[in-house]
Order: sequence, then structure tokens, then C-alpha cells
Amino acid sequence: MNKKYVLLAALAGGLALCAPLAAQEDSLESEPLNAIIVSDETEFEIINEGKAYLRVRRIEQILNEKAKERGKIMLEESPFIKCKKLSGQIRDAAGTVLKKTDKKDINKAQVSVGYALYEESRYQWIELYWNSYPYTIEYEYEVEMSSLFFWPDWYPQDDAPVLAASYQLIVHDPQIRFQTYPVGIDVEPVYTEANNRREWTWKLTALKPRRKESYMPPEAWRQMALYFAPATFQLGNSRGSFQTWDEVAKWYHSLVQDRYQLPPQAKEKVQELIAGAQNDREKIQRLYTFLQNYTRYVAIYLDIGGWQPNSCASVFENKHGDCKDLSTLMIAMLAEAGLAAYPALMLTRDEGVVLTDFPSNQFNHVLVFAPLENDTIWLECTADYMVAGELPDDREGCEVLVVKESGGEIISTPLSRSEDNRWESRINARLASSGALVLSGELHARGKQAQDLRSGLVYRKPDEQKDWLRNRVLGRNVPKLALENYTLGYLTEDCHLPLAIEFSGTVTNFAPASARRLFLNPNILNRASRGSVPEAEERKFPVYYRYAYMDVDSVEIELPFGFSIESAPPPQDIEAPFGRYQTEYTLEGSRLRYRRTLRIDRKLIPPGQYEAYRDFLRQASKNDNAQFVFKK
Repeated sequence: MNKKYVLLAALAGGLALCAPLAAQEDSLESEPLNAIIVSDETEFEIINEGKAYLRVRRIEQILNEKAKERGKIMLEESPFIKCKKLSGQIRDAAGTVLKKTDKKDINKAQVSVGYALYEESRYQWIELYWNSYPYTIEYEYEVEMSSLFFWPDWYPQDDAPVLAASYQLIVHDPQIRFQTYPVGIDVEPVYTEANNRREWTWKLTALKPRRKESYMPPEAWRQMALYFAPATFQLGNSRGSFQTWDEVAKWYHSLVQDRYQLPPQAKEKVQELIAGAQNDREKIQRLYTFLQNYTRYVAIYLDIGGWQPNSCASVFENKHGDCKDLSTLMIAMLAEAGLAAYPALMLTRDEGVVLTDFPSNQFNHVLVFAPLENDTIWLECTADYMVAGELPDDREGCEVLVVKESGGEIISTPLSRSEDNRWESRINARLASSGALVLSGELHARGKQAQDLRSGLVYRKPDEQKDWLRNRVLGRNVPKLALENYTLGYLTEDCHLPLAIEFSGTVTNFAPASARRLFLNPNILNRASRGSVPEAEERKFPVYYRYAYMDVDSVEIELPFGFSIESAPPPQDIEAPFGRYQTEYTLEGSRLRYRRTLRIDRKLIPPGQYEAYRDFLRQASKNDNAQFVFKK
């Protein structure tokens, strides 16, 4: 499914150089500024349900090199959005015009993404750059929209301070009705009406830059927004409504209801695949595995194709499709097997969260929801190396709209537990008196940790795999690792089993010697860096993790003859509401045995636990980076 078309003014904002700005800076932001938005004016004029114009005018002051890329002003066009005007100019500090754009300065290109075979989307952009600072960019654009389905929202805040921002809505058609949903905005619009022309104008001044915190959840980046949704809309030849989620679900069902017909050869294949299956879950897994192996993810977006799936017959014949195409085919195959399943419209977690009390165009992806008698199975049909019921990290813990014949229902996708995403390693090693470490080991990963490793390995050639393993996985904390051999198990087959990696190699200068002492850190694979401890701050937003996880690392090191332990970091057992950190070690003869466990149990850690979280990481980091000292 296409994301909601966003009219991109790349690094959008707008600023101009003028004397009063210096007086404004202290009140807007205490940090050094790279840019200031002087004015940001948005106008949306609706002629009727099938014609509207978005006009944007911005003035932006560029103070230094860090803000230069704000001068790339980019628009995306589609079958429903056409650029009518795009222009800009640059002024120096005295207000003298340095450059004005004309038609030859407008760049155009077709949208080109790896998963799209063909798409009727294009980009137009201008570049307003200068080689001395400060300077001012001024630009404006106008686009014509043929559907209110893509009604532009308002985001008045920016990474730079905004001196003045406005959104003017002009509606000529008396039949147009709409709803708004403010986030962080409490200003009421000025309303006027005359001769069937209705106007609403929202104005804001002296806006501070958006707040930035470490490990913020994606939705926290939109701290001020005004969302819009028309009561009804027309998209291509289809009509729909945003008055309730039921209406949204009925609209999507109208697009897909005649696309579920399987060709005879597909029906035969389904019956062949489910023959002998012991239960419904096994049937689903067999059909899901077939879909993964038989199809590939490719998108073709023509006209309303960003939302309406292709027919099952064409997807089966061509062996490719996007999320909605593959989900539709999967639902049809399950129906042939006697199992009910439904499309679930979602906003992926990396884009934020769905406003469940505001029915509108918020979705960018489709999953399959398969309810069984005593269970529910979610299917991500664009994933190649995943078992039925598993979801990628940005698909879990999301509110989705399940589309049924009778209407829709908002439900949540499940969250995985830390033990579901377990990493477990075991290393056996021998330390030479020179400080070199000869090691062999094995690593097993489940769930999201296995997904991350598979995504890094499966599309790489063997030499590239070796480099990736050495640099990104096995040698992160021991950069002088010479990885000699490795084998991979269950990389692309039997993905219900843990991904297995066996390896061997040598780390030169692992334990530097000083006179009669050896210094070593047994945290070879996983180590909380000192930089991982976030700064002290008054926290407003939760700490966001892509997923809960557990790391268990065991190391056995045979020490050179004659060394005994002189000092070591004390064993740890730190338990918190959001996780646990444990270490333990023993020294038997010349063999050091060490075990480290780190568990993060929550995807979101609330602001009230932020100081406890910092203290947790600080203690883990201190211990992880401490040295064992051995004396001869």
C-alpha cells in the first residue's frame, strides 16, 4: 500500500534575514541555531470534492552549513496530485536578490524504489543553495489535488524556531464537511463566511523547535499537528467515508471484494498443500511458506492501485505483488482451505501510532489477520524468512483496522516478550601469554534478533557475510578479530528454528600484559558502551526500544599457566521494572568461566522510570567495561 502522499518540502521550514531576529532567538531556543523560519504560510482551497489546491509560501534564514540542505525543496506528484507551480529565490543579508529560479532550475524525476516495478509518481524539486552565510531562501509552490482523500495536515513546528505559521482553509462547496484533530495545538481558528465561501484560519507565533530526547518513540516527532479528514471522499471511481472506522473498512472491502477469486490451478495447489495437515495452524504454515517461496515483493501503482489490490489471478500468475496484493492472495488461499482470514490495515510502528479516535487516512501497510478457534495468527506476507505468527518489530504492538464484510474493528497486534527475542552465545577460548586469544563459539538467535541477523546475512555473498559478521556482530568489541571460519544454520530454511552461527578465529592483543599482570574483558560479543547511557534530562517522552530482548553470553577462557586473579568487577544482579542485568564468574584452576545476561522487557519505558533506567544502564556499562586483572 502507498503511504499517505505527503507533499515534501524537503527539510521544510522557511526563514528570512531581518534585524529583529536576534532579539527573538533567546526566547525561542537557547541552543545554537542553524536556521530560523520567519514565516510559514499554508493555504488549502477546496473547490469541490474532486478539485482542491494546496499553496505553500515560506521564508527561511540559513545561518550556516548545517542548514544548507533545507534549501532542497521537493514535491511528490501522483495521479491525484499535480504540481502547478514551484519557484524560489535567495537573498543576502542586506536583502539583495542573489538568485531567482526559472523553469530550467526545476528538476524532475520518476520515483524509483527497488520494490516498485512501475509507479505513476514523480518528483519535482529546486535547490536554493549559496556559498556564504547567512542568506535567506524564499519559496512557494502550488499543487492541484483531485481527491480529498489526501487532505494535507498541518505541522507548524520544525527543528528550527518558527516566528509565524498559519494554515488557511477555504471551502467553496457547501456540501464539504470535515473533522479536525489537534495535537499540541489549542488555538481556535478565525472563521468567516460569505457568498458560499467558508474560511478558517489558524495562526501560531514564536514556536520553539520540536523537543528532542534520546531514544524517542517515532510518534513523538510530531509534537504539534492539526489533522484533517473529510466526511466523504472520492478516490478514482470509488467513494468512501471517514465518519467511522466501520465506514473506512466498508470502503476498503468494496475495493477488494471482487479480487479474491483464485484461478483453478491455484485452488488445486492449495488442496495439494494442505493434504495431510494435522490442524489449522499447520495448514496456515504450509500455505504461508508456499507464498513466501512462490512470490516476491514488487509493487505496481497505477491510478487507485496504491490502495486497491490486483486480482488474485494476476498475482498468482505473475508471482509478485505488494503488501495488499500478497495479503489478498493469502486470504483467498486460506478461504480455499476452509479458513477465515481478513486484511488488517496498519500504520507501521516506525511511522508512529494510529489515532484510534480519529477515522482518517492513516495507514501504510496491510497484514493478514487469521482468527482460529483458540488462537489468532498474524501473517506478514512480504517477509521471506519468517514463520507464520511472527511479525517484524515495526508491525508489533500496533493498532490495526481489521476489515470484514460487516465492517471494521480496531485491535492490536501482539507484542513479543524478551524471551521470544533471545540471543544465546557460548565461546571457548585459550589465551596465550602474548595476549592473543584463540576462540571458537556458537551463537543461536530467536525472534527479532534472528530477523535482524538474517536481514544482514541472507542477501550478502559469502565474503560479504564474513565481513559483516566480523564488523557488525562478532567483532564489535574486539576489532582485531581475525574471523577464520564460520557456518550458518537455518538461515533461509526451517526458520522456526533458531538461527545458528558457528565461528572460530583469533583476537590479537586481546589481553595486554603489564609486567607480571594480564588485563582482559570477557564481554566479547555484547557490551553496554559508556555512550549508551543517555544524558540526564527532564524526560517528557518514553524511552523507545524496537523490541524487548534477552542476551545471554557465556565465555570460558583458558589462561596462561601460573596466573591467578588479582581483581575483578563484582558479580551483578540488578532488577528493575523494565529489565534485569546479571553477571557471574568462577575461576577453577586456570579456567575462567563468565556469564552475562541482559534483559529489556519493555518496548516503551515511561518517563517516570527514566532516572532508574539511566542508573540501570550506567551500572551495566560500568561493569561491562571493567577489566579482570590476573597476576603471575
